[in-house]
Amino acid sequence: MTRRIARRNQLLDIAREAFVAKGYHGVTMALLARRADVTKPVLYDYFSSKLDLYLTVVQCMLDDLVATVDRALGSAETDRKVVDSTVAVFFDLIDHEGISSLTLVFGGGVPSEPSVELRVRAALSSCAGAIAERLCPHDSEQARARMLAFGLVGASLTAASDWHRAGMLVPKHHAVEAISTLCWHGLHGLDIRSS
Repeated sequence: MTRRIARRNQLLDIAREAFVAKGYHGVTMALLARRADVTKPVLYDYFSSKLDLYLTVVQCMLDDLVATVDRALGSAETDRKVVDSTVAVFFDLIDHEGISSLTLVFGGGVPSEPSVELRVRAALSSCAGAIAERLCPHDSEQARARMLAFGLVGASLTAASDWHRAGMLVPKHHAVEAISTLCWHGLHGLDIRSS
């Protein structure tokens, strides 16, 4: 790895921590330069603006999500395992990253910036497309499979976020199992009275 790439990665790590802790509007390029122990001109040599830096951080996080979903799908042998693995990815992500990181990406740290929404939509679409392809490799059912895959992604992300916000009162493996079963069988498949 070249020195420039290593420095860029260091700047991205510092920016990610700052954006997660303070949000987009709570971070300045001067603050980031101080934390990185560089001058502002050095920071601008790598990123043209705070927005450029923020979008790069968000894109890196989304790329990691897509890669994680792809790896999980690669090891899933059955359709049920595809569902289980997808749900687990989002719970692991929230558990590992925390809600602040997810809010940074999915909560719209810069609500007026359409390029954030486009990036998020593209990443979730990529995840759903990969899931749909695994669940239904036949072209005739792709539209239906894609719709169901988006539902699976949405349910997983929403449930994992709520699980974390509520204080993770249910052990993660039980939460993953419950949401996975819900997605696999629907409400009819869950005996909610025995849970």
